[in-house]
Amino acid sequence: DLNMPAKETYGAQPPIELLRQWMDTGGWYERKTSEFRSLVDLTFIGAMGPPGAGRPHVTNRYQRHFNMFFVLYFESESMVRIFSSVMQWFLGKFPSQVSGLGSNVVKATVEIFEAMSNEMLPTPTKSHYTFNLRDLSKVHQGICLCTKNSLPTADDLIKCWAHECSRVFEDRLVNDEDHNWFMEQLKQTMETHFKKQWKQCVKVEPLIFGDFADQKQAYYQEIVDHGQLSDALQNYLMDYNQFAKRGME
Repeated sequence: DLNMPAKETYGAQPPIELLRQWMDTGGWYERKTSEFRSLVDLTFIGAMGPPGAGRPHVTNRYQRHFNMFFVLYFESESMVRIFSSVMQWFLGKFPSQVSGLGSNVVKATVEIFEAMSNEMLPTPTKSHYTFNLRDLSKVHQGICLCTKNSLPTADDLIKCWAHECSRVFEDRLVNDEDHNWFMEQLKQTMETHFKKQWKQCVKVEPLIFGDFADQKQAYYQEIVDHGQLSDALQNYLMDYNQFAKRGME
């Protein structure tokens, strides 16, 4: 990752310069004996994003050693088309009131994804604020964990969508200001694409889906009894501590 090395006081990037030395001369000097060590049959593959938002510019003296490939960003229409095909296929086995929201789910997810990419930019203290198509895909993968029992009504699909967006995007945020911004964005998107108010749809908060709280109904569903969830997690923790060398509290 060529964006990782930070610039020092005078603008140099020592790790980059060290790699450039090999590409210019084919090796490095042994510090103790001053003997030149040549390294052969090496191939370097690098990746980097455009400068900005905490990503420094990489010197052209180093870039000239690479064959450059630029990957263009997907347009919104392309992302909607790709994931609409997936969701229409998956939701085809569900009741019509659920399957009819497939395109709305995709458009709402793309809107959340683009808002996060545009507003929640990486900084030195938030270097992990980077979002890509993998995150967009994870939302849809989470929804695809559902069965017919999981989504009997359209409201259940909407709640599942909100939960997956929260797990993929909100869980990465680090302070209350960012969390509040995300929740406002999520509520507005729900109202825009599903014509539902948050409080009208979500009765229990925090919104949690899982398949491990109730062993008698082991399918992906909303967990409304948080006490039952806490008991289940405690049991899993006790089972883990019985076999682990270092237990967890």
